Amino acid sequence: MKAIASVSRVLKSVAPFLFTSGDENGLEPKEDTMNAVVFRYWSFTIDGYRRILEERGFALVDFHTDNGKNGYYLARKSA
Repeated sequence: MKAIASVSRVLKSVAPFLFTSGDENGLEPKEDTMNAVVFRYWSFTIDGYRRILEERGFALVDFHTDNGKNGYYLARKSA
């Protein structure tokens, strides 16, 4: 959520914002390994991200998933 707030502060009105995420309830952090590096992350459902984006001045424009079940979110900074 802090990252989305930071992006909101620097983007101009109507600028697009594209990001990827899983589609899970984000109450607890997940842990995974990529390239032998362990990392923690949080993920929310599409409704959770819609709420978070709206609270930070964005409108969710589109959402797609790939074969790996990764979510692609396209939001736009409100005017």
